Amino acid sequence: MLSSFKSLIVAVSIFATILLAGCGNDPIENTSGSSIILAELGEPYVQIATETHRQNNCDGSDQGLKIARNLQLEQNVNYYVETGITGLIEGEVPAVLKAQIQAAIDSGVSQSWGEYSSRGVEFTVKIDPGKVAEHTIAWKETKVDGIVEIRATAGIGRVRFIKTVAVELENRTSTERTCDEVKEPLPVSCTVPNLVGVEQSAAQFSIQQLGLNATISTQYSEDASLGIVLSQSPSPQTELSPCQGSIGILVSLGSVLTPTPTIPNTPVPPTTTPVLPTSIPPTTIASQNQGPIREHYQTVIGDGLFSEATFSDGLAPYSNEWLGENNHYKIQIIRLEEQPDGCDAAKYDSELIWISAGTNTYITINGEYVGTYTSPGDRHGYVFKWPIRLGDRICAVNTTGFHIVIGPDIYYHYDSYCYRGNC
Repeated sequence: MLSSFKSLIVAVSIFATILLAGCGNDPIENTSGSSIILAELGEPYVQIATETHRQNNCDGSDQGLKIARNLQLEQNVNYYVETGITGLIEGEVPAVLKAQIQAAIDSGVSQSWGEYSSRGVEFTVKIDPGKVAEHTIAWKETKVDGIVEIRATAGIGRVRFIKTVAVELENRTSTERTCDEVKEPLPVSCTVPNLVGVEQSAAQFSIQQLGLNATISTQYSEDASLGIVLSQSPSPQTELSPCQGSIGILVSLGSVLTPTPTIPNTPVPPTTTPVLPTSIPPTTIASQNQGPIREHYQTVIGDGLFSEATFSDGLAPYSNEWLGENNHYKIQIIRLEEQPDGCDAAKYDSELIWISAGTNTYITINGEYVGTYTSPGDRHGYVFKWPIRLGDRICAVNTTGFHIVIGPDIYYHYDSYCYRGNC
């Protein structure tokens, strides 16, 4: 697929600040003489990828099957080392280089082919009770490929890449049958445990052990500390037959905190009724980490990095579709599911970091300890003031699950997280 290449040189200093303003015919050298060169960039082409989903609504409890593609959450660049460099690129591209290579690729794609807005698709499929369905989804993926050269004192390495720049729903076909036709077995019954007074993370684990889904809602409480389950539905000892569906838990946010409009080095809005995005142009609200969209409150959830946290209700009225259509997906999400070692290299400069993690998770940046998360886990998480630079290696350690988000559009996503059904 490397036909009809356009010549484009984009130079990026290795292990240094990327100088995108220096695009031209010659590479930008750092003090060691190493640079990244986007030597060849192919024209966009289309591939069709298919996947199959099975949906069971035999007992009528299915609330719908969510099907989604989001290039911000996926590994959307594949690398193939053609020529390595001893001590730098041996067999695979190291994480610290991937972030810088991807920045060079993104700049080249933007200059040559413009910005792609179709970076994510999400929809929900519902079927009638007593039915089983199989859905075949065809995705139209737009890709580009090319060659990157890494020029170092030890030699010149060549890495071929294929990047997915856009995804659209091409086609969807569904086949439905009755449960009697397929003789779909129903799960055995189970007893709902007593979750009141339990920490949220422990309660969610108990629910997941039964094969059920947890539905989380929150409220302030003077009688229970942050993260403790206040009530549940269904009630304890309820028999579920079959053992399907979800258990709702109401989790304490602790005592109501007085908003602090002047947290040191942390933007917090004044203690007035927050103005909704409908009356403020969204493009002026949260540009490059500026200003929360919802009212934020200050709290402490650990030491170091976690000693100055802010949080909101997450109800800014932005849908996933709106965020995509308005190009507000400039974030990087690091999760255990995609990064089993808990680490990834930063793809953005960011003055903020959004973290959700389990109790006793601790964070390192470039190998240095920066703080431990000592409060009960919270799905929404918290926002912290901490400088992150492109290529920084961020790691979550001693954890069973986490998500870390950086990038200029943090507030768009954090402050609408619960509105979009994630809390």
